[in-house]
Amino acid sequence: MTSIDKQLEAKIRDIVVEACQLARNTGSTKSSSWHGHCAISDNYFVKWGGSYLHCTAETQKYVYEQAVRDPKAPRVPMVYDCFDHGNRTFLVMKFIQSSTPQDTKSFHQLTANAIDWLRHCPIPPDARIGSLGGGPARHWLFKNWEAPLLFSSTEALELYMNRALDRMPRGRGEYCVHIRDEPLVITQSLMDESNFMLDLKGRLCLLDFSHVGLLPESFAVYTVKILKPFVREVTKYLSWSSPNLASMSRVGEILVMAGDSTLGLDENGEKKPRRHH
Repeated sequence: MTSIDKQLEAKIRDIVVEACQLARNTGSTKSSSWHGHCAISDNYFVKWGGSYLHCTAETQKYVYEQAVRDPKAPRVPMVYDCFDHGNRTFLVMKFIQSSTPQDTKSFHQLTANAIDWLRHCPIPPDARIGSLGGGPARHWLFKNWEAPLLFSSTEALELYMNRALDRMPRGRGEYCVHIRDEPLVITQSLMDESNFMLDLKGRLCLLDFSHVGLLPESFAVYTVKILKPFVREVTKYLSWSSPNLASMSRVGEILVMAGDSTLGLDENGEKKPRRHH
């Protein structure tokens, strides 16, 4: 990149930041100085927040590349830029105009098709559990929605989850998680209706990639078993199943109460050595 290109890039980024500040100050978007989003004209959509948006951007870029190669894929906004300004990160992507679903059943089915497409997307050969951008896995099973470790393998995650089950008041009993042989799949862990929409041609669009990442397939199944009305309707069009759901539910109950969310384990699922004072 030449010095002129760098100057132009810096100028464009300044314009983006100023536009977001203006949108926040005028109340045209629901946001704060720390995180939020806004549209800039009819071409750009910007999110700002913590540094995790860099991981979000890389994940979105990867899924976009898969989508443009597949005519049956859902639509994914193209990422234009992701940069830091002060203590915030700004993610700039293509703005997609939405349309109102004429048939809610059709919208639910299209959403089901989209997350099923995600689940069957090819994954990078060197991928590991978590964001495709390198961050930890984000899923509501984990305390505070984020894995406390960058798990090195499905076996490590399995050891971690069964460690949680060992903390049940009467022992784990019949509960046990078996995921070490499961493939990693791209999972949308935040099944909120606002993360899906139709464009003006009625094509389903995937919007938010902050909770999209690689997880064993039981996590994808567990995600769609929550009791939200929207998710229940989407699930009617999926035939996903897993023998781990009951055990995963117990794991979640233990993790939310855990003081040390690592449970004393490292990223390989092994006990961390005790510190000697």
